[in-house]
Amino acid sequence: MAQPRIFRISLATAVVSSLAGLLGLSPFAVGQSLSETSPTIESRASSDTKVLVLPGPVTPAHPASEPPPQSPPPPERTAPVARALTSAQKAWVLAASALLTESNHERHDTLGGGPQTAAHLAATRRVLRGQWDITDRASLLAVLTALDEEGHRQAFAVVGERVSRLSAEEFQATLAAPGMNGNLAHSLLVARDNYEKLGHRSLIGWDYSRYISLCRWGYLVGSLTEEEAWQRVMHAAQIIQGTFASWRELGENYLIGRDFWSYEATRRDGQIMRATYQELLRKPQSPWNQIPWNLDLE
Repeated sequence: MAQPRIFRISLATAVVSSLAGLLGLSPFAVGQSLSETSPTIESRASSDTKVLVLPGPVTPAHPASEPPPQSPPPPERTAPVARALTSAQKAWVLAASALLTESNHERHDTLGGGPQTAAHLAATRRVLRGQWDITDRASLLAVLTALDEEGHRQAFAVVGERVSRLSAEEFQATLAAPGMNGNLAHSLLVARDNYEKLGHRSLIGWDYSRYISLCRWGYLVGSLTEEEAWQRVMHAAQIIQGTFASWRELGENYLIGRDFWSYEATRRDGQIMRATYQELLRKPQSPWNQIPWNLDLE
């Protein structure tokens, strides 16, 4: 049996450092917004990254008559409440992580996504440890909290607001600045192209779809109980459903987020991910075609 493809979903350190210089922030501040892993991102950032400065005035960043940019409003959070979920609600929640589930050849119809065999458990633990720095319950909960409170959407909002203010000439000058690299330039292009179009939705689909996948893997390896996992994934699912209008819209947001996160990943398997997205939209047996988007999750 062929081994499933496990797509990398951690952050390139160079992008963290370069964005930090671009925004005049510490790598830790940007890393907390961009990294799926942990605060150790600062220690992994290069200490000699060249500082990039956007054209135009920096201090003050915004005229007195203009309010400072606002990050996407934080999703409304309620304390998890233990309640029985219907089978349809559970299916909807799992479908919200379908892109990553399908890409990794996992199951759409079980919370853990796969069998609790020794081999599958070991493979899942390797992914959690190697790509998310998750080794136990505490580190899992820390990453889930980071995704819930900030995720990549916060950095996207800051970068997108900044680059969207530049003229075409200023933006081209920024891309040609000393120290610019392909990964950073691509992230800036993605933010500039999508910031205003996405608006308040930002990268909510990208962040919370991965949040659901992490909860599923956390349950599989025993870091979350089944009840805890269902409570957490339902929390994320309600935010997703309240933000987007369709499975198509959710999937497109996931792909934009992935593109912003890593140009390397886009070049390596971006076409495969988009083909997976199209298959989920096209196939009659796909969970996206079996489960209505507007299903009541309350």
